[in-house]
Amino acid sequence: MNWDAAVTLSSADVAVGADVGYDPAGPDLVVIPRLALRPGLGYRVAVRADVLRGIDGSELEEDVEIAFVAERSPAAPPTAPVDFEADLAPVFARECGCHGPEPKVYPPLTADALLALVPQRDPELPFVAPGAPLRSLLVLKVLPGYPGLLGETMPPDHPLPPDEIRLVVEWVRALR
Repeated sequence: MNWDAAVTLSSADVAVGADVGYDPAGPDLVVIPRLALRPGLGYRVAVRADVLRGIDGSELEEDVEIAFVAERSPAAPPTAPVDFEADLAPVFARECGCHGPEPKVYPPLTADALLALVPQRDPELPFVAPGAPLRSLLVLKVLPGYPGLLGETMPPDHPLPPDEIRLVVEWVRALR
């Protein structure tokens, strides 16, 4: 996807660089300015329908443009980082019965195993790419209906609740 052609962030006639992508745990398009926006200054985000495609191949019916004025916002309270053992291990233990020691079919879902293993079906796509949720097979496998994946989603019989998907995404995002 050529994000620079699909989405622009500007003030008057000056383009402001932005990082653009999809929220891995939701249907949202995320636009993050590369520089701090100046409070009180007007900005415009424009999304071109002829360039942007959803992860499922869907298209916008028309271009979208949003105008806004940047404001100072109070600092968000810090969120506690996702702890694999405390937050994710119980989810995987409850939901992922195919993983674990022999005679289970798939390797255990531990932080060390996820960071070290290379998928057999697609060695170019790591199970966990630190800091890159949408380049991590673990994240793609827990997203319900993610297009183009080989094999079943995890867990295979029902999707994880959105708050648990968010935990997986945030754990991968925070890894460095």
